[in-house]
Amino acid sequence: MKRILISLLSIVCLYVNAQVNKEIKPYIEFLENNAMVSAKDYVLSMFKDNDIVILCERHHEEITQYDLFLEIIQDPYFIENVGVLFTEVGSRILNPDLNLFLQNSNLTTEQIEKEVLNFQRQCMFAVWDKSNFAYFIRGIHTINAEIKHNKKSVCFQLMLYILKESLQKGRYMIC
Repeated sequence: MKRILISLLSIVCLYVNAQVNKEIKPYIEFLENNAMVSAKDYVLSMFKDNDIVILCERHHEEITQYDLFLEIIQDPYFIENVGVLFTEVGSRILNPDLNLFLQNSNLTTEQIEKEVLNFQRQCMFAVWDKSNFAYFIRGIHTINAEIKHNKKSVCFQLMLYILKESLQKGRYMIC
């Protein structure tokens, strides 16, 4: 009896799992057809047809999303064809100083850490305890230090009302 019950339960579970909800079928097909494309390559492919690519940020404490952003930023395609990104974190008043920092490859390790800490303290609320912004700008600085000056990435803190004013013809990543 026990074997029959387990067999029957197994068949029911297999049947239920085999059913595809019609509403999510297009998403399943997309994933099946693009299973070999990495997240980085998928985002970069979006720039071939779109001038603006928006990446939705997950919870600020989840740091692997910033690893993906940095992986995208250091890709030769991004460097040559995009080079500009906007973030929700930070303050618009940091833009000039932040970009001077990001493009300065002559800083010592101590100077870099001092600047990163300074931006972290100014970017958000006084009690902001997340390290994502510091991690991200440190990563951009490291990437930029290896790139010719005219191809270094720049970063702007995004305020939706200035987005329209800030964008000129070109490609942008918003994360």
